[in-house]
Amino acid sequence: MPIGFSVLKAAQVIAFLVLEQGGKADMIKTVKLAYMSDRKFLDDFNRPILNDDLYCLDHGPIDSFTLDLIKGKSSKKDIDVWKQFLNPVDKATWKFTTVSKDMYLGELSDAEEDVMRRIVRRFKDLGPFELVDWIHSHCREWSNPRGTSRLLSYGDVLKALGKVNIENKLRKIDRARRLREDLIKGSFEENAA
Repeated sequence: MPIGFSVLKAAQVIAFLVLEQGGKADMIKTVKLAYMSDRKFLDDFNRPILNDDLYCLDHGPIDSFTLDLIKGKSSKKDIDVWKQFLNPVDKATWKFTTVSKDMYLGELSDAEEDVMRRIVRRFKDLGPFELVDWIHSHCREWSNPRGTSRLLSYGDVLKALGKVNIENKLRKIDRARRLREDLIKGSFEENAA
């Protein structure tokens, strides 16, 4: 699992994005909205929302472990957390829903919710593959892996966003991810002592 990644937070991020799309959403579009939200949060705050590993796939960049969770490819424990917020993807329509229209999403900050809300609004009129095409045209960090996958570093994204002092920003991202990891594992107090 990626350093600092939380299944609970990922489930809440995807649930929030699905709710912002009316409570039922296309899987591909939601995966792209999650990536674009992470990208925008990197642009605005120099850190990601999900702390996931990013990859380039043929249909654009993705948050890797989050996509695995959406597809149901994880441990039973992780899937049980996921199911508290989201119903499985319907394989006939590739759409999924939240388990409720009213749920507590306490892992998300106001800033994260604001960025995700703006991303959903910005791309609301695009279909899933129109959004894929938009990302291919506008996100310089993506390169076509031609049927495979390619790791996409946060440095690649920051560079594509025109950021400077990238090495310094990457050190801060790494530190924040490691602190988050300590909090997830419940060892923050032990390591601080």
